[in-house]
Amino acid sequence: MEDKGFHLKLAGYFMKRVLPFCKGRILDLGCGVAVITKALVDAGFEVVGIDGNEDKIEIARNKVPKAKFLVTLFEDFNPNSLFDTIISKNVLEHLTADKSRVLVKKMFSWLNPKGRAIAYVPNALSLNRRIGYHMGISKFYAEPTQEDIAVGHVQLYTREKLELEFNAAGFKTVECKGLLLKPFPNPMMELINERICDALFEVANDARLGDLCSGIYIIGEKIN
Repeated sequence: MEDKGFHLKLAGYFMKRVLPFCKGRILDLGCGVAVITKALVDAGFEVVGIDGNEDKIEIARNKVPKAKFLVTLFEDFNPNSLFDTIISKNVLEHLTADKSRVLVKKMFSWLNPKGRAIAYVPNALSLNRRIGYHMGISKFYAEPTQEDIAVGHVQLYTREKLELEFNAAGFKTVECKGLLLKPFPNPMMELINERICDALFEVANDARLGDLCSGIYIIGEKIN
């Protein structure tokens, strides 16, 4: 699903926003079928991708032969050398709160000094969730949707929660913003004119609108 439809468009917006912050040797954590890995390799980076799904890793290896891929869970991953950048897109929300905190701390330990960790998660307070509430679809803004349950989301994040989790692990926040102002569910967004989608992406760069965006990204730097 991550390489099709509106999910692929979101990945493109994500890379456009975070690519300027990437550097050195990169770990794509939870790489799936290598959508992000391919963009990073195409930009000239050395990339290691890890994922617990063997079928997805096989697809990734065929798609991006220049990258190195490993089938492993993060709990079992023990890199031989440190990274300069770690990207974790749509991973933390699939973990319980205890496990996500452990993972962020591991990310800190896997980085070189001044290394950066970049994560993206769904936003519990997004505009589309608020609209769903006022339509009577949900009982409160952050109530998990049928799609959340179907794709295995265990928790949802606010900007404050995401930043606190990174700061508690030792990261200094470089940037924490919303990615896209998305008023409608993904199937409806696929029908919207591309220029309108691009405009909603540019509008989201205003930090004041972060709490309304569909997803949140954070860039944390290892300060010691």
